[in-house]
Amino acid sequence: MAREVRVVLFRLKKALPDYIFHDGYLEGNPISWPEVKTLMDGVSVGGHKVSDVEQILNLKRAWGTLVSLVQGNRFALTKEMFLKVNSCVAFEEALEWGVFRTGQVGIAGTEYKPPAPEKLPEIFERGLSFLDTIENPIERAMAFSLWTAREQFFWDGNKRTGRIMMAGELLKHGYDALSIPNARREEYNRKMIEFYNSADATEMMVFYQSLFPPDIRVKPVDGEEDEPIGLSRKIAERSAESEAD
Repeated sequence: MAREVRVVLFRLKKALPDYIFHDGYLEGNPISWPEVKTLMDGVSVGGHKVSDVEQILNLKRAWGTLVSLVQGNRFALTKEMFLKVNSCVAFEEALEWGVFRTGQVGIAGTEYKPPAPEKLPEIFERGLSFLDTIENPIERAMAFSLWTAREQFFWDGNKRTGRIMMAGELLKHGYDALSIPNARREEYNRKMIEFYNSADATEMMVFYQSLFPPDIRVKPVDGEEDEPIGLSRKIAERSAESEAD
């Protein structure tokens, strides 16, 4: 394992309560940071719904699984890893977990309709092939997170699963995992709704980029100097192809 990977894993382990607390906060989970730390230490907390506590414990398992996979040089953007992470994230929270959904779902706040369940296996394989053409691992990681959130491959936990997979791809290449600050939850939710509606990922890619130090942000590609990241049009085209099939 490269030194850069060891360093970012070390930093992640030290900051795991922050990552899990922020992930929970994005989902509207009321459990506080001290209570998250207490749960991670294996001690129960009172005064909360069982579902809220289980969500935090599921995130702990998901992040722990991710760390083990990256540490063992076994992480990759594959269907197997995707299902494994969701099986932790959505355990006993969704209708089913660790498998692609078998029914139609909707997304609150938008009229966008995700693909029919029978199309999901082909959409996933075709999407992975497209992602393999993206050379920059930061761009590829962000694109995977956004694309899978919009397609809604699972009954529940899609954004959490996508963000943790994004973290795995970043860590694997020696970059710190992203954590969305609580103060930016409203901005994140608003931009995600816009992305669902339009399939234009530009604003969300810019948002994710703003969480990186300036020296490692992705530069424009394909000569599209008017866009911070030139991938948004490609994501839109890929989504349009999926919906037209």
